[in-house]
Amino acid sequence: MKVLIAPDSFGGTLTAQEVAAAFARGWREARPADTIVRLPLSDGGEGLIDVLEGLAPQAVRTTVEVAGTDTRPHTAPILWLDPATAVLETAAICGLPPADEARRPLDATSYGVGQALQAAVAQGARTVIVGLGGTGTIDGGSGALNALGMRLTVADGSGLRVGAGDLGSCVAVAPGRSSWPADVQLELLADTEVALVDAVARYGPQKGLGSGQIGPLGDAMEHWGTVLLDAFPGPHRPTTPRTGAAGGLAFALAVGLGGTLRSGSAWVAQRAELDDAVAAADLVVTGEGRLDATSATGKVVARVVAAAREQGRAVAAVVGAVDRGAVEALGLAPDRVVTAPASGPGPAAARAIVEAARMLAQRMASVHSLGL
Repeated sequence: MKVLIAPDSFGGTLTAQEVAAAFARGWREARPADTIVRLPLSDGGEGLIDVLEGLAPQAVRTTVEVAGTDTRPHTAPILWLDPATAVLETAAICGLPPADEARRPLDATSYGVGQALQAAVAQGARTVIVGLGGTGTIDGGSGALNALGMRLTVADGSGLRVGAGDLGSCVAVAPGRSSWPADVQLELLADTEVALVDAVARYGPQKGLGSGQIGPLGDAMEHWGTVLLDAFPGPHRPTTPRTGAAGGLAFALAVGLGGTLRSGSAWVAQRAELDDAVAAADLVVTGEGRLDATSATGKVVARVVAAAREQGRAVAAVVGAVDRGAVEALGLAPDRVVTAPASGPGPAAARAIVEAARMLAQRMASVHSLGL
């Protein structure tokens, strides 16, 4: 039997490559005669650059110093697919802080994304691909626009404070000293279908917002969307799918810079030739760190499950944790989803994947017993 393992990363725990390698090890221990094909994937969030680097051996990785989520400087990668095509990963620029650090979402900023965009263009990029996902920010992309030289002002004419805390006070956005080159194409890979108006309610808790903060910031985000559209009229609206990606950064870059919004999981799947890999397999296994309500909204798992179903292939998943209702939302049978619970990166997480792979392999005597 030929088994395709096509997982996303397990956020903060294992890369997609590490998940695929651990799964292959466990499966071979249980079914040594089977053929395993590994195809690590990304939806534009954490691990995008690693995945694309694996698909493009000729790519060159460089670094740039940027402001992090908490404004402290750090280095972030830029992947050059060719001398004129740069890839940025917002999760590596303004990602979620480590689990042992306090989250301060109202102060968190996407400023570093604007800095990275400037650096890529200055170094010769004529196409910039931005993976949108896995951020610790929910500032609507205001920080990124500020870094690019736009003037964001409040009622008294002073500048908008960094972070999401005062987003509802913004009254105007002006180009300022910014000038996104007309000949530079901006591709935005969103890791979700969620719109700007729903971003705070959907992603606020994971970024650290308390229940009492969600309503007010949701209102502020809608206000921010209106202000930005007044400055840059165009086809997007706060209700447009994918504009809520990366804490609303997707909306800011699409509206303010004219970027093209795409499904990150679909873009990567096409580049990785997922459909061909699925067609050549008997069983397809995908996975992510947490199967939840967002998994069906543009994530890798949903993309792989759909591809398997379209081609009549059996499909299963290995995940770190499962929220109630998530398995049914994806249309997966409960016995085709195995959990690999482990907290934090390291050998324990890999061992959990190995054991989960063994368990899944032992559940099936053949593809026919699993069915479609």
